[in-house]
Amino acid sequence: MRSLRRDPGHLPELIVLHAQRSLAGGAKEWAEGAVGDESRSALRAGRAAKAAARMDGMASGTPFLIALVPGYVAALWEQARLALRLAAMSGRDPASMETAAELLVLRNVHPDTEVALNALQEAATGERESFGKGVRGRASVLWELGRRILLFAAFLDAPEHERSLFVKVLSITAAGLVWILTCIFPLTFMALMAWSCETATSRLDAAARKSWLPELPDPGRESSAQFATRLAALVLITGLPVVILVHGVTTGDVLVSGLAGVSGLAMALMLSVLVSRRT
Repeated sequence: MRSLRRDPGHLPELIVLHAQRSLAGGAKEWAEGAVGDESRSALRAGRAAKAAARMDGMASGTPFLIALVPGYVAALWEQARLALRLAAMSGRDPASMETAAELLVLRNVHPDTEVALNALQEAATGERESFGKGVRGRASVLWELGRRILLFAAFLDAPEHERSLFVKVLSITAAGLVWILTCIFPLTFMALMAWSCETATSRLDAAARKSWLPELPDPGRESSAQFATRLAALVLITGLPVVILVHGVTTGDVLVSGLAGVSGLAMALMLSVLVSRRT
């Protein structure tokens, strides 16, 4: 937080560097333990990250928005954990600046690794990003920063995937209608956030595999028994918190709604620990 207050212009880079310091060691150990079973290990890690991101997204949509920021940050944390694990599996050093730069490119924050490396080095050395001179210059820099943050959070498409003006206007209109719907029916906000976080994690998983592990073989579909076991474990782990969340959203009781928000925050933390230990 001190770094972000000092240098908000490098927010995506600072988040990646912080995640790297915390997760690179575990990613390397995970990759070493996956030797000989890379395909299935990568598949399990992807599933676990998507399941955790889904639940973190649901938690972030709880009443009073108590868990909105922590829940979404927890989903981003799982995405970083997954990406660093796949990077380590591909033979890259998950703690290197080059890997961090590649991750920022995969998240569409920067167009190439050279630009990403320069931004990371500036963030690491404490060099603040210039906010320009004059109202127009500062507005331009702040606009670009906001765009990079939205790209990093997967709320915007990559520049090469940008759509026509008509589609953009239609998308903004649809987003506004969805927002109104979530205000009228709060439960839909939980569903929307769960879908958004899971989709962003799936995209990063696919992009990292394509870029870093293109030769990784397909492990094939899991059996019905394996799917049933995995589903039962997920229900047992998250069933009670989800019931509390849903009940808190649908009831008008302030105390229950507050409890739902706290439960969502606790669930986001719990899932982060479980995913780090079990995949």
